[in-house]
Amino acid sequence: MAFLRIFFGVLLSLLVLSGCHPAPRTTLRLALWIPNEEMVSLKKQVDEFESENPSCRVEIVQSASSEETRQKITADLARGAPPDVSMISAKDLLWWTQSQALVDLGRFHPNEFDFQSDLIQAFKRGGKLYALPCGWSTLVLYYNKELFLKQGIPFPLTTWHWSDLLRAAESLTVIDDQGETQQFGLELDPELEAWAPFIWQNHGEIVRQDGSWCLTDPQYLQSNLQAIDFYAALSREFHAAVVDVNSKHAPFFDQKAAMAFGHRDLGRELTIKNRFDWDIVPLPRGETTASTLEVFGYAVCSQSAQPDMAYKLAQFLTRETVQAAMIQRGWYAPAHLVLFASKIFLDFPGADPANNRALLNSLSTARVPAYGSHIPQAFQIMREEMLSLLGDTNASSRVTLEQMQVRLEELNLLSHTVKNP
Repeated sequence: MAFLRIFFGVLLSLLVLSGCHPAPRTTLRLALWIPNEEMVSLKKQVDEFESENPSCRVEIVQSASSEETRQKITADLARGAPPDVSMISAKDLLWWTQSQALVDLGRFHPNEFDFQSDLIQAFKRGGKLYALPCGWSTLVLYYNKELFLKQGIPFPLTTWHWSDLLRAAESLTVIDDQGETQQFGLELDPELEAWAPFIWQNHGEIVRQDGSWCLTDPQYLQSNLQAIDFYAALSREFHAAVVDVNSKHAPFFDQKAAMAFGHRDLGRELTIKNRFDWDIVPLPRGETTASTLEVFGYAVCSQSAQPDMAYKLAQFLTRETVQAAMIQRGWYAPAHLVLFASKIFLDFPGADPANNRALLNSLSTARVPAYGSHIPQAFQIMREEMLSLLGDTNASSRVTLEQMQVRLEELNLLSHTVKNP
């Protein structure tokens, strides 16, 4: 009996001690790019997730851009310690899948019907779903309403064609008595995402379905040349556009340009700076309509030690209430279908919801410029060639496309010829 009393006493002590020292919490690493001012809202969402899942804590790994995030994760993959959950861009999906860095979310049976179908498709490859969308934007035309009113020019319409864009840009260009241009009608960006829609709108193409470049393919060359000629002529021939060399929208912000091409985050910056009254419309159309599409989402990394809990975090970060909290300051548009018609989205940044409806109107004809695992290098090549064309009145559009084609093909060879599905 004495032995039993001692035994049960020791057992009771162990139970009490174990109650005083709870099991260690699981740590999930969440990698994403996000502006510093959005971190407060994100941390609130993470706190809520941890409250719902007390056995788990989330470590946030913040980057300044999708490219920086990918660079960090590349290094993490090499040392076998990637994050559990990562925000990814749809244009990078080929790189992610070729790196075998993501889990097929089909194993978790997500409800895809919660999200707009085009946004879900942006994260699918070979029938597999690799991320849940959390936000998106199409490229649209921003315009300074004050400068339009000052010049007596009617605001842009959803029915605008290229000719209407040119006519307005010329009318909004102001030249002083010394022949100096004080105000341009339009700001031009040398980045691919700004001029790719003009190629698509003219039935041209940049890359084939097999991933090979086709800028100078006989099937597309004439259409591509017409589109690039028009884009460059806005600045070089008609002198109605200024080139945004740094792709920071400085001419538009400083009211040196009355119009600019941009995503929804440009509206967010304009709202923060509160410099002038503005609005947006879908891009002017050519032979058809087209725009550039950005889509962001949360993916589960294949090397995660706790994929089930990682998926639970990805699912949490893309649910309706979390997206509502994150979109209301205008960083991106919501991917959750319930929020498409919500005031929290449509009424940003004020009482007039027209500017956000322009994003919705562009979505059905927008495309993700996803061209392989070497996207940063390819985009840089195209930017450099476009800058040369826009900055040199003697440069040839045909030579520019030919040089792009040659350099991109060389990049493909160096990258072992990345293929699209």
